[in-house]
Amino acid sequence: MARRSKWVWFIGIALVFSLAACAHAFANISTPVATITPLPVSTPIQTPRPFHTPTPTRSPTPTVTPSPTATPSPVPMAFDVAGITTAPNCGVTMIRGTLRDRTRLLNGIRVHVWWEGSEGVYSLPSGEDPTKPDGYWDVVLDGYAKAGRWFAAVVHPQTGAHISPVLTVETDAEPCTPESNGRQVITIDFVLVEGQGGRPGPTLTPTPTT
Repeated sequence: MARRSKWVWFIGIALVFSLAACAHAFANISTPVATITPLPVSTPIQTPRPFHTPTPTRSPTPTVTPSPTATPSPVPMAFDVAGITTAPNCGVTMIRGTLRDRTRLLNGIRVHVWWEGSEGVYSLPSGEDPTKPDGYWDVVLDGYAKAGRWFAAVVHPQTGAHISPVLTVETDAEPCTPESNGRQVITIDFVLVEGQGGRPGPTLTPTPTT
């Protein structure tokens, strides 16, 4: 009888613990879990951008294109040969002469002298050398008596074109003494036969006729 009472006591205690455990579990199930409400996310306030007022573009000032200046047409001119002479000189080889129209010497006109294989040289404008008379021109070829073949022609003061016949003249190395017939100094006189040009010099004194 005592053993039975002990089992009843153990069963009663176990039953109490079981009931307490069930009650505790039921309490956990029935009690709702608190819901965590998320904090509101703060929306950043956008700072308004400053309003950009476009700078007005200036219209370009139209460029005035100057009218082209008309280039004057070259004055027509033509020269012919008035005469050729030669003289001896042991100290120089040169070609010289004068430029004139029918009545006056002409200044400001050049003569082109050249030789085979060379562009040659140009005289000073006629009458420009203060030590020489009006209308005079020359080209010194060397400082001694020299043999050679040379070409000469008057050139247009505006275009540089030849405006006279191209003359071929020759010089000698010897003889060159004063009494000889040497050809070291060639004198070519040109006369204007067409158009006008140059700066008029003194009026030519007519050669008296006999």
